[in-house]
Amino acid sequence: MNPARTAPSCRRVSAGRRAPLGVAPLTSARALRAGAFAAALLVTGLAHAAGGAGPEQETIFHGDWDDPGVWELGIVPTDAFDGSIAHVRHIVFVRSPAGVSLLELGIDGATGRLDVSTGADLEAGQIVVGSSGAGALQQFDGTASATTLVVGGQDDALVEFRGGSFTAGSLDIAGLPGQASVEIFEADPVLTVTGDLTVAAGNTLRFSTQAAGPAGLTPVQVGGAVFDPGSTLRMDANFLGQAGDGWDLIVSQTPIVGLPTLVQGGVPLMDLAMDTSDPHVLRVVVAEAAFPVWTDLGGGSPGVNGVPVLTGQEVPLLESLPVSMDLASAPASGFVLVIGSLTSTPLPALGGTVHAHPWTIQMLMATDAAGGLSLGTTWPAGIPADLDLYVQMICQDTSVPDDLTLSNAITARTW
Repeated sequence: MNPARTAPSCRRVSAGRRAPLGVAPLTSARALRAGAFAAALLVTGLAHAAGGAGPEQETIFHGDWDDPGVWELGIVPTDAFDGSIAHVRHIVFVRSPAGVSLLELGIDGATGRLDVSTGADLEAGQIVVGSSGAGALQQFDGTASATTLVVGGQDDALVEFRGGSFTAGSLDIAGLPGQASVEIFEADPVLTVTGDLTVAAGNTLRFSTQAAGPAGLTPVQVGGAVFDPGSTLRMDANFLGQAGDGWDLIVSQTPIVGLPTLVQGGVPLMDLAMDTSDPHVLRVVVAEAAFPVWTDLGGGSPGVNGVPVLTGQEVPLLESLPVSMDLASAPASGFVLVIGSLTSTPLPALGGTVHAHPWTIQMLMATDAAGGLSLGTTWPAGIPADLDLYVQMICQDTSVPDDLTLSNAITARTW
């Protein structure tokens, strides 16, 4: 093997020296892992010295992993037993159920990205993302594993887990400050680290969810967790929670070392905090209940089932978030005129008050056999913030003189 092309991902240095890949030097908080890491590198080095290393090559085009035309030697790297080493510098898709098994895998460069999708099986001794430039590993499904997964280097490095399962002997988020992050989305991905998960100073471990508890996220199971001073935990909670809602993000076999700085993203209407009561669990909870999104203005008039009741789902009117409202206690199987307005000039009418007046939005709908109606959509992009929306419903009701009743009106402000 040409020494000039030795995979830089295989090299680590002691504290005080800079790694050639731009991977941060070992700090005292991570020194416990140095022995195991060095042992793994020794095994790799012996294999190379014994002449067992297979072809080392990089991508030259975007495409599927199984396409020989993607690789500079025209050979698809698939076999760890021959010591195959691959560098992904383009957008490459792993979709083969036959599997990919490598000694080493590097993903870097401005366009370097590896997508692991449905049915795929990826296995590597080492995976390094962003060793000498930006790189990204995205797993949507399938299974993947690595003895060592290192995320970070001189430029933006990103690993996203959106589905499937990934097992690593160790996971090291160790780029230059602000240059590396691992992101875990929703409940589907299963991430297991049999050794240590380490987050170096200035780097980020991010979780994103639409729900609390087991329905929101599957905890990352680790042998140990080390958070260097200055590391960041970002929590994007894209729903409106109540005080006490929470997520077990990391469950560790040994006590967690250090605490990251918590950064809150997602819905801006609730305050999050870390719960450190269990030294083996990194837990984030909703510390303060959010205030109501919708305000009830009243104004309804009684009908055959009493006053029709209109309620809105307590989710902010924010781009891409779900918005829904429900009507109850209206006449069964009757017409309903849904009216909306961005201003309110209250008008007494039909035994109540029309607050969504003058209305500029109207939809003709109908209730079900129970006198209910549910409406839902996703809040669209491009709606300015700080607009007041007023919604009310006019219901067909033959039990009253005017054959019409009013629901109460509700109002919310856009974000």
